[in-house]
Amino acid sequence: MLRWQPRNHGPSGSKSARLYGKISAIAIGALSLSGHPGTPALVYNPSPSAPLGYYRTLPARPLMRGDWVLVRAPKAARQLADQRGYLSASVPMIKTVVALAGDRICASGSLIYVNGAMIAARLHVDHHGRPLPWWTGCRTLGANDVFVINRFSPSSFDGRYFGVVSREAVLARLVHL
Repeated sequence: MLRWQPRNHGPSGSKSARLYGKISAIAIGALSLSGHPGTPALVYNPSPSAPLGYYRTLPARPLMRGDWVLVRAPKAARQLADQRGYLSASVPMIKTVVALAGDRICASGSLIYVNGAMIAARLHVDHHGRPLPWWTGCRTLGANDVFVINRFSPSSFDGRYFGVVSREAVLARLVHL
């Protein structure tokens, strides 16, 4: 079983990182126009970790590899992201689905593999030199598992560091406008 363990947290994140989190929270809150409770009809992404701009939300199912999604990270990862100023704990992340049920994911050293193919590398430290958490081992995903990363940004805080999320954590699929 994969267990996410944070390393030494260090001091809070930069002012610009905290500003991105605040802007994201305001944008998501202001655009909550959908008839589905808790899921906005539009999401604005001000962070360079995914394509900038507005996204339209779609139902979270069906999910396919390559889908952009609005996802709530595991609690420990949300708390660490908030403490470091990456993103407010109340704001979901925008990530890409890279593995679903039946796929085998592995983390070995700094590399992440899906079905034997290397798909991403991990950093040892964030942009402030603070250690990043790593998970290790291999796992075949079950029916309720989703693995999300952001290939758009090699420094994205994503499944490389916190592992698998549940399907319930995926709030919506996204279409970049």
